[in-house]
Amino acid sequence: MSVTDLAEGLFLDADGASALRGGRCVSCGHTAFPAPATCLDCGCDTMQIALGRRAELICATTVRMATANFDAGHVVGYVRVEAGVRVFAPLAHELADAPPGTLLTVDVGPLWTEGGDDIRAYRFIPAKAATDA
Repeated sequence: MSVTDLAEGLFLDADGASALRGGRCVSCGHTAFPAPATCLDCGCDTMQIALGRRAELICATTVRMATANFDAGHVVGYVRVEAGVRVFAPLAHELADAPPGTLLTVDVGPLWTEGGDDIRAYRFIPAKAATDA
């Protein structure tokens, strides 16, 4: 079974860890995720940056309907990553009742299987869980 990224160019891999790849404008400094080719604010070129592995929870909710890749009861929410960008993402189940401000870590790895391939995607997990492994 092979591993396929959810989208091309979504991750930066360095030092044995993966981070989300964002884009920062070379002119005005606006940062966005996913990384756009040109700035969403001023239209200038962007450079690709790692958004960091840590984040802070903004809000979370439990989704009661199943989707193609997640069972009913999965948790999603908004987080603010180290680079200051808000990211909507799947969250670890234990974050369903977590308060805003909870510290998180990005978890990049296979989240589901599609056509015989593991799909490498991202979710956020409690920061403590990342150090317990």
